[in-house]
Amino acid sequence: DMADETVDLGKIDLTDINNATVVVLPSVVNVYSINGQLVRKNVKTLNATKGLPAGIYVVGGQKMIVK
Repeated sequence: DMADETVDLGKIDLTDINNATVVVLPSVVNVYSINGQLVRKNVKTLNATKGLPAGIYVVGGQKMIVK
């Protein structure tokens, strides 16, 4: 059951919490290039951008930058 999965967020800086936006992604997502091409399908969110070239991707409907 995916609802029972937990994600380690590591160290979170709470000094500017008023300006923070938290986005909770599902545990399995699709990854698209910025021009809409499907790059990966049904991958775990934690591994969604691992090994991808630098660029901007859409992961679970949210833009992410890979450096």
